[in-house]
Amino acid sequence: KKISEIFLKEFYTNEIKQNQLEEFLSTRMDDDMEMSDEEPSEPKKKKPDEPFNPQQLQEFLARGTMREENDSLKCQIEAYKNELEMMKAEKVNGLSEKDSQLKILQQAMQGMQQQLIQAKMECKQFENELKAVKQSQLEEKKAEKSCEGSEDKEEGTTSEEKQSSSKETSVSTVSSTGLTLTEKETKLIGLVSCFLHVHPNGASVDYIWSYLSQLNVSTRTSELEELLLRLPMLFKLNMSGVGAGIEKKWQFVAYSNTAFIPFSFNS
Repeated sequence: KKISEIFLKEFYTNEIKQNQLEEFLSTRMDDDMEMSDEEPSEPKKKKPDEPFNPQQLQEFLARGTMREENDSLKCQIEAYKNELEMMKAEKVNGLSEKDSQLKILQQAMQGMQQQLIQAKMECKQFENELKAVKQSQLEEKKAEKSCEGSEDKEEGTTSEEKQSSSKETSVSTVSSTGLTLTEKETKLIGLVSCFLHVHPNGASVDYIWSYLSQLNVSTRTSELEELLLRLPMLFKLNMSGVGAGIEKKWQFVAYSNTAFIPFSFNS
Protein backbone atom coordinates (compact mmCIF):
# COMPACT_ATOMS: atom_id res chain seq x y z
CA LYS A 1 0.00 0.00 0.00
CA LYS A 2 2.84 2.44 0.85
CA ILE A 3 4.66 1.64 -2.41
CA SER A 4 1.53 2.33 -4.42
CA GLU A 5 1.05 5.62 -2.60
CA ILE A 6 4.66 6.68 -3.34
CA PHE A 7 4.29 5.71 -7.00
CA LEU A 8 1.06 7.64 -7.34
CA LYS A 9 2.59 10.64 -5.57
CA GLU A 10 5.58 10.74 -7.96
CA PHE A 11 3.29 10.26 -10.94
CA TYR A 12 1.05 13.11 -9.87
CA THR A 13 4.11 15.29 -9.10
CA ASN A 14 5.58 14.82 -12.57
CA GLU A 15 2.17 15.36 -14.13
CA ILE A 16 1.69 18.59 -12.21
CA LYS A 17 5.17 19.85 -13.12
CA GLN A 18 4.52 19.14 -16.77
CA ASN A 19 1.20 20.96 -16.59
CA GLN A 20 2.79 23.90 -14.80
CA LEU A 21 5.51 24.14 -17.42
CA GLU A 22 2.97 24.05 -20.23
CA GLU A 23 0.89 26.66 -18.44
CA PHE A 24 3.93 28.90 -18.00
CA LEU A 25 4.83 28.64 -21.67
CA SER A 26 1.27 29.28 -22.78
CA THR A 27 1.16 32.36 -20.54
CA ARG A 28 4.26 33.78 -22.21
CA MET A 29 2.76 33.19 -25.62
CA ASP A 30 -0.43 34.96 -24.59
CA ASP A 31 1.56 37.95 -23.37
CA ASP A 32 3.40 38.17 -26.67
CA MET A 33 0.15 38.06 -28.61
CA GLU A 34 -1.37 40.84 -26.49
CA MET A 35 1.59 43.06 -27.09
CA SER A 36 1.32 42.53 -30.85
CA ASP A 37 -2.38 43.47 -30.74
CA GLU A 38 -1.69 46.74 -28.91
CA GLU A 39 0.71 48.09 -31.67
CA PRO A 40 -0.96 47.47 -35.06
CA SER A 41 0.30 50.68 -36.71
CA GLU A 42 3.94 49.98 -36.18
CA PRO A 43 5.60 47.84 -38.72
CA LYS A 44 6.19 44.39 -37.73
CA LYS A 45 9.59 43.91 -36.47
CA LYS A 46 11.02 40.76 -35.35
CA LYS A 47 11.15 40.97 -31.60
CA PRO A 48 13.95 39.16 -30.10
CA ASP A 49 12.96 36.49 -27.68
CA GLU A 50 13.28 37.45 -24.06
CA PRO A 51 15.77 35.46 -22.23
CA PHE A 52 14.38 32.56 -20.24
CA ASN A 53 14.12 33.52 -16.54
CA PRO A 54 14.82 30.48 -14.35
CA GLN A 55 13.76 32.35 -11.20
CA GLN A 56 10.24 32.84 -12.49
CA LEU A 57 10.08 29.19 -13.46
CA GLN A 58 11.31 28.23 -10.01
CA GLU A 59 8.70 30.40 -8.33
CA PHE A 60 6.00 28.98 -10.56
CA LEU A 61 7.08 25.45 -9.80
CA ALA A 62 7.20 26.26 -6.09
CA ARG A 63 3.64 27.54 -6.22
CA GLY A 64 2.64 24.36 -8.07
CA THR A 65 4.38 22.25 -5.45
CA MET A 66 2.53 24.07 -2.71
CA ARG A 67 -0.75 23.51 -4.50
CA GLU A 68 0.17 19.84 -4.85
CA GLU A 69 1.01 19.55 -1.17
CA ASN A 70 -2.22 21.32 -0.33
CA ASP A 71 -4.17 18.91 -2.50
CA SER A 72 -2.31 16.00 -0.92
CA LEU A 73 -3.15 17.28 2.55
CA LYS A 74 -6.77 17.64 1.52
CA CYS A 75 -6.76 14.06 0.28
CA GLN A 76 -5.19 12.89 3.53
CA ILE A 77 -7.75 14.83 5.52
CA GLU A 78 -10.54 13.27 3.48
CA ALA A 79 -9.00 9.85 4.02
CA TYR A 80 -8.78 10.51 7.78
CA LYS A 81 -12.38 11.66 7.76
CA ASN A 82 -13.47 8.54 5.91
CA GLU A 83 -11.47 6.36 8.29
CA LEU A 84 -12.98 8.18 11.26
CA GLU A 85 -16.46 7.66 9.87
CA MET A 86 -15.71 4.00 9.34
CA MET A 87 -14.43 3.69 12.92
CA LYS A 88 -17.55 5.42 14.20
CA ALA A 89 -19.73 3.11 12.15
CA GLU A 90 -17.84 0.06 13.42
CA LYS A 91 -18.12 1.33 16.98
CA VAL A 92 -21.84 1.89 16.57
CA ASN A 93 -22.23 -1.55 15.06
CA GLY A 94 -20.20 -3.07 17.89
CA LEU A 95 -22.26 -1.26 20.49
CA SER A 96 -25.49 -2.34 18.84
CA GLU A 97 -24.23 -5.92 18.69
CA LYS A 98 -23.24 -5.79 22.35
CA ASP A 99 -26.61 -4.31 23.22
CA SER A 100 -28.37 -7.12 21.38
CA GLN A 101 -26.20 -9.71 23.14
CA LEU A 102 -26.91 -8.05 26.48
CA LYS A 103 -30.64 -8.13 25.77
CA ILE A 104 -30.42 -11.81 24.85
CA LEU A 105 -28.55 -12.54 28.08
CA GLN A 106 -31.10 -10.58 30.09
CA GLN A 107 -33.94 -12.52 28.48
CA ALA A 108 -32.13 -15.80 29.20
CA MET A 109 -31.63 -14.78 32.84
CA GLN A 110 -35.29 -13.87 33.15
CA GLY A 111 -36.25 -17.26 31.73
CA MET A 112 -33.93 -19.01 34.18
CA GLN A 113 -35.37 -17.01 37.08
CA GLN A 114 -38.88 -18.00 36.06
CA GLN A 115 -37.82 -21.65 35.84
CA LEU A 116 -36.21 -21.39 39.29
CA ILE A 117 -39.35 -19.87 40.78
CA GLN A 118 -41.48 -22.59 39.19
CA ALA A 119 -39.11 -25.29 40.49
CA LYS A 120 -39.32 -23.82 44.01
CA MET A 121 -43.10 -23.80 43.83
CA GLU A 122 -43.17 -27.42 42.65
CA CYS A 123 -40.74 -28.42 45.41
CA LYS A 124 -42.88 -26.71 48.03
CA GLN A 125 -46.00 -28.40 46.66
CA PHE A 126 -44.23 -31.76 46.77
CA GLU A 127 -43.18 -31.14 50.39
CA ASN A 128 -46.76 -30.30 51.33
CA GLU A 129 -48.02 -33.47 49.63
CA LEU A 130 -45.34 -35.50 51.41
CA LYS A 131 -46.34 -34.01 54.76
CA ALA A 132 -49.98 -34.82 54.04
CA VAL A 133 -49.09 -38.42 53.17
CA LYS A 134 -47.01 -38.78 56.33
CA GLN A 135 -49.81 -37.31 58.41
CA SER A 136 -52.34 -39.72 56.89
CA GLN A 137 -50.01 -42.67 57.50
CA LEU A 138 -49.52 -41.56 61.10
CA GLU A 139 -53.26 -41.31 61.63
CA GLU A 140 -53.74 -44.75 60.08
CA LYS A 141 -51.11 -46.19 62.41
CA LYS A 142 -52.78 -44.56 65.40
CA ALA A 143 -56.13 -45.99 64.32
CA GLU A 144 -54.59 -49.45 63.89
CA LYS A 145 -52.96 -49.23 67.32
CA SER A 146 -56.23 -48.18 68.92
CA CYS A 147 -58.01 -51.11 67.20
CA GLU A 148 -55.28 -53.50 68.33
CA GLY A 149 -55.53 -52.12 71.85
CA SER A 150 -59.26 -52.71 71.97
CA GLU A 151 -58.80 -56.23 70.58
CA ASP A 152 -56.08 -56.91 73.13
CA LYS A 153 -58.37 -55.74 75.88
CA GLU A 154 -61.12 -58.05 74.68
CA GLU A 155 -58.69 -60.94 74.39
CA GLY A 156 -57.31 -60.12 77.83
CA THR A 157 -60.78 -60.17 79.30
CA THR A 158 -61.52 -63.50 77.62
CA SER A 159 -58.20 -64.97 78.73
CA GLU A 160 -58.79 -63.74 82.26
CA GLU A 161 -62.19 -65.39 82.26
CA LYS A 162 -60.66 -68.60 80.95
CA GLN A 163 -57.89 -68.43 83.53
CA SER A 164 -60.40 -67.85 86.32
CA SER A 165 -62.45 -70.82 85.16
CA SER A 166 -59.32 -72.96 84.87
CA LYS A 167 -58.27 -71.83 88.33
CA GLU A 168 -61.61 -72.88 89.72
CA THR A 169 -61.30 -76.25 87.99
CA SER A 170 -57.74 -76.69 89.19
CA VAL A 171 -58.70 -75.73 92.70
CA SER A 172 -61.53 -78.27 92.71
CA THR A 173 -59.19 -80.90 91.31
CA VAL A 174 -56.48 -80.08 93.76
CA SER A 175 -58.88 -80.18 96.66
CA SER A 176 -60.20 -83.56 95.57
CA THR A 177 -56.75 -85.12 95.00
CA GLY A 178 -54.99 -83.54 97.91
CA LEU A 179 -52.17 -82.07 95.73
CA THR A 180 -50.84 -78.58 96.25
CA LEU A 181 -50.13 -76.77 92.95
CA THR A 182 -49.02 -73.23 92.29
CA GLU A 183 -50.44 -71.00 89.59
CA LYS A 184 -47.32 -71.55 87.47
CA GLU A 185 -47.59 -75.35 87.81
CA THR A 186 -51.27 -75.23 86.88
CA LYS A 187 -50.39 -73.23 83.75
CA LEU A 188 -47.64 -75.69 82.87
CA ILE A 189 -50.03 -78.64 83.24
CA GLY A 190 -52.51 -77.03 80.86
CA LEU A 191 -49.89 -76.21 78.22
CA VAL A 192 -48.17 -79.60 78.44
CA SER A 193 -51.53 -81.38 78.22
CA CYS A 194 -52.41 -79.49 75.03
CA PHE A 195 -48.97 -80.16 73.55
CA LEU A 196 -48.98 -83.90 74.32
CA HIS A 197 -52.58 -84.22 73.15
CA VAL A 198 -51.48 -83.30 69.61
CA HIS A 199 -48.48 -85.64 69.96
CA PRO A 200 -50.15 -89.00 70.73
CA ASN A 201 -46.86 -90.91 70.33
CA GLY A 202 -45.31 -88.88 73.13
CA ALA A 203 -42.52 -86.31 73.40
CA SER A 204 -39.32 -85.91 75.37
CA VAL A 205 -38.85 -83.43 78.20
CA ASP A 206 -36.46 -81.37 76.07
CA TYR A 207 -39.01 -81.19 73.27
CA ILE A 208 -41.73 -80.09 75.72
CA TRP A 209 -39.34 -77.52 77.25
CA SER A 210 -38.52 -76.02 73.83
CA TYR A 211 -42.25 -75.66 73.13
CA LEU A 212 -42.75 -73.83 76.44
CA SER A 213 -39.76 -71.57 75.70
CA GLN A 214 -41.37 -70.51 72.44
CA LEU A 215 -44.41 -69.46 74.49
CA ASN A 216 -42.12 -67.37 76.76
CA VAL A 217 -42.78 -69.67 79.74
CA SER A 218 -39.67 -69.88 81.92
CA THR A 219 -38.97 -73.24 83.54
CA ARG A 220 -36.29 -75.91 83.81
CA THR A 221 -36.34 -79.45 82.49
CA SER A 222 -35.84 -80.85 85.99
CA GLU A 223 -38.82 -78.90 87.36
CA LEU A 224 -40.92 -79.95 84.39
CA GLU A 225 -40.03 -83.65 84.79
CA GLU A 226 -40.73 -83.52 88.53
CA LEU A 227 -44.17 -82.00 87.87
CA LEU A 228 -45.01 -84.70 85.32
CA LEU A 229 -43.96 -87.43 87.76
CA ARG A 230 -46.31 -86.00 90.40
CA LEU A 231 -49.30 -86.42 88.06
CA PRO A 232 -49.33 -90.07 86.88
CA MET A 233 -53.07 -89.90 86.30
CA LEU A 234 -52.43 -87.29 83.55
CA PHE A 235 -48.99 -88.11 82.17
CA LYS A 236 -47.27 -91.44 81.55
CA LEU A 237 -43.55 -92.04 81.03
CA ASN A 238 -42.58 -94.54 78.34
CA MET A 239 -38.97 -95.77 78.10
CA SER A 240 -37.43 -97.58 75.14
CA GLY A 241 -33.93 -98.71 74.26
CA VAL A 242 -31.02 -100.10 76.28
CA GLY A 243 -28.16 -98.45 78.11
CA ALA A 244 -27.05 -95.10 76.76
CA GLY A 245 -29.64 -95.33 74.01
CA ILE A 246 -32.61 -95.22 76.40
CA GLU A 247 -35.30 -92.85 75.13
CA LYS A 248 -37.86 -91.29 77.47
CA LYS A 249 -41.18 -90.01 76.16
CA TRP A 250 -44.16 -88.58 78.00
CA GLN A 251 -47.73 -89.21 76.91
CA PHE A 252 -51.01 -87.56 77.89
CA VAL A 253 -53.26 -90.35 79.30
CA ALA A 254 -55.98 -88.44 81.14
CA TYR A 255 -58.71 -89.46 78.70
CA SER A 256 -57.76 -93.13 78.75
CA ASN A 257 -57.45 -93.30 82.56
CA THR A 258 -60.70 -91.58 83.56
CA ALA A 259 -62.23 -94.86 84.82
CA PHE A 260 -59.26 -95.46 87.14
CA ILE A 261 -59.02 -91.96 88.63
CA PRO A 262 -59.68 -92.35 92.38
CA PHE A 263 -61.44 -88.98 92.64
CA SER A 264 -64.21 -87.08 90.98
CA PHE A 265 -64.33 -83.45 89.86
CA ASN A 266 -66.49 -81.10 91.91
CA SER A 267 -69.17 -79.37 89.92
